[in-house]
Amino acid sequence: MKLYIDGSGGARTAWLYDDWNKDWTGVDAGNAGYPTSNADTIRAMIRLFHDAGMHVSVHSIGDRGIDWVADSYDQAMRDNPRKGLRHGIIHANIPTDHAIDVNAPVPEDSKLDLTLVGKVTSVAFLLAALVSWLDHRDRHRERN
Repeated sequence: MKLYIDGSGGARTAWLYDDWNKDWTGVDAGNAGYPTSNADTIRAMIRLFHDAGMHVSVHSIGDRGIDWVADSYDQAMRDNPRKGLRHGIIHANIPTDHAIDVNAPVPEDSKLDLTLVGKVTSVAFLLAALVSWLDHRDRHRERN
């Protein structure tokens, strides 16, 4: 099942903790992106599909969106450990250390395999992802 939590880096709609940078030196004040739907609804949908035994992958580019999805997977696995499910985060352009470190405490034979799926379908997308990451990496690392 594929879901979406946020938008894109190019349009500055991916969901971030901090306001988006713009023009390499400025800040897009008041624009931290946003979730595409109610974030609690996305979390409930992840749980619904997880409980049904379905693999879930969520398009998430911004650091806040990625954390939300990683924490949603973690909570679903803590509450209902499921052997063999492989949930993913599609793109994961600006992951936090937290998102990379999240792992649900489940039995060894059913450990959550949280895959940060990088779907790069063209050189143009790869360049946009790189620019987005470079533009936000310093601010992100300062917070951690």
